[in-house]
Amino acid sequence: MMAVRRIIVAAAMAFATALSVSAQVTVAPENRCSPYNRSDYSYPQSIELRIIAENLDGKIISPYTGEVFSSRYETDIEHIVATSEAHDSGLCAKAASTRRRFAQDLDNLTLASPGVNRHQKSGKDLAEWTPTENVCWFAQTVVNVKAAYKLSMDSREANAAIQILQRCNPREECQSLGIAEKLNCYAGIAPANTVTAPTSNEGCFASDTARVTGAMNIRSGASVSSAKIGLAQPDTYAVSRSAQDERYCWIHIGSGWIAKTSLVSAAASASQPLRQQPPAGAQACFLYDTAYVTGAMNIRAQASFNSEKVGLAGPGSYAVVESAQGEAYCWVHINSGWIAKTLRVSGTKPVSSRSSRTVPQPAARQTSQGSTQTQQQQAQPAQQAPAAQSALALYDDNGNGRITCAEARRHGIAPVPRGHPAYQYMNDRDKDGIVCE
Repeated sequence: MMAVRRIIVAAAMAFATALSVSAQVTVAPENRCSPYNRSDYSYPQSIELRIIAENLDGKIISPYTGEVFSSRYETDIEHIVATSEAHDSGLCAKAASTRRRFAQDLDNLTLASPGVNRHQKSGKDLAEWTPTENVCWFAQTVVNVKAAYKLSMDSREANAAIQILQRCNPREECQSLGIAEKLNCYAGIAPANTVTAPTSNEGCFASDTARVTGAMNIRSGASVSSAKIGLAQPDTYAVSRSAQDERYCWIHIGSGWIAKTSLVSAAASASQPLRQQPPAGAQACFLYDTAYVTGAMNIRAQASFNSEKVGLAGPGSYAVVESAQGEAYCWVHINSGWIAKTLRVSGTKPVSSRSSRTVPQPAARQTSQGSTQTQQQQAQPAQQAPAAQSALALYDDNGNGRITCAEARRHGIAPVPRGHPAYQYMNDRDKDGIVCE
């Protein structure tokens, strides 16, 4: 177990180091300025694979306890700063896109056992709960994440963080400062400033277009220590300039800087086609201007499963350029490539939970023989509500009239709350109004 704990400490501290930011945490009371809705903080279940690969050195472990798991199905995806706590610390006033980005930010994600995640930590802040292992890493990460999203800490949480960090990183110059300044000082966060690109070694990225195949942090300057200001999703981006530092070639994509890693490659220049053409003579098969995607979809360079995967389309709406019928699938061209028309892709907007309603049954009437029938023949099955039809069409992959947690996670809708169109076709064993939590 000692060897395992050393592995966890090394991985955890590397994670905290990579979170260096230049924004500062403020100290203020918690305030729920808008209602908290868990669906605002959704994330795909597949992100667990990235947590293991990028945050935990490929091991299925929990930094909270040092526990090693034999399968990722024994763990929960855990937000280090809980979404409800972050909501009350400032995300309640942020845009919906910022809340989704927070929910899927690898800098704030790890693994934990269900017992720790659901029954011990849950939505508690740092003043109310700390892990049994890697406490320094935990406190440092909480402060860094809150700084990155410009969230606050109340005085109890700030003092708890200070007590931990001054033991982990003693600094005499921090002792006489006020509470907010002391917190940021012990966390090693300098006053906010603008980090600019290096003036030397310009032009390390030769192409004028970069293809990103995985989510990348966008930073305010060409340095891992600069503030994280956004997230670049898989797509193709115009490159305005580039600059080399000691570790990375940094690429400016308009809204900020991304590091040249294995997820970034040179794409075709703007004067060249960024995709291959559909098969010759292929017939248009998708007759809508917009494609609604309800789960992660591979984007390919052309209309074939044998072609190169160039990105990932997350849940959302996409403008349709054209479509082409392949041997097995209708292929839909969105801005960055081709996706296959599966149950996750529709030309009609998915029905929201607000549209879900019960269809009134026809009134019964007395027949001349004295038997009771509905206004429609009893032998005729009652029609389903539009929302119900949409839910089954979207999420019931095997067509058995039920929706399982595996299907819900596959389509990125888990956890499923009561009121969601899929809920009525699922088994809520504990009757708490949420399935697959």
